[in-house]
Amino acid sequence: MEHNQQRIYSFVGNDKMTIQGFALPFSEEITIPIGVSIPTAGNYKIGIAAVDGMFTNTPVFLADLLLNTVTDITNQPYSFYAEANEINNRFVLQFTNTLLSNTDFIADFNEVVVENNPLRITSSRELIKEIEIYDVLGRKLFEKKNINALQVEGSSLIPTNNLILIKVKLNSNKTIVKKTLF
Repeated sequence: MEHNQQRIYSFVGNDKMTIQGFALPFSEEITIPIGVSIPTAGNYKIGIAAVDGMFTNTPVFLADLLLNTVTDITNQPYSFYAEANEINNRFVLQFTNTLLSNTDFIADFNEVVVENNPLRITSSRELIKEIEIYDVLGRKLFEKKNINALQVEGSSLIPTNNLILIKVKLNSNKTIVKKTLF
């Protein structure tokens, strides 16, 4: 690698790898899809083992596109749960604290309402096509497809007073993600 390139070293679990070498000039708009191979279902971490050059003063963020979150991994690794699989479209390394623009994820908080006891998801404008519910580790807890109604109940879910993420896909194919304690 030439001396005018900067590097970020990262790790997934105990395996270390070089994420990317960057030629200068560097732009904060750069995004890097991260693929990982998960050998067995379980909890894993993605973090930074070392940096050099300009990255010693540059924050590094990991976007989890499944959970619709962005985490600063500059000083602390990101923990997640995954099933055994090769994952190539869930994680993106970036240098700004913003979710990547994705027209499938529309945050219109007046459109979908989540109520607890029982868990009820209501859309005020258009029919709900399907829902998926995840815990904070990314495990799918509930899924229902072909709903075609303005309201759906997650009646089979048992309340645990934990944070859950609800991914609601509307008939227009817009996806809205809500968080709630349930």
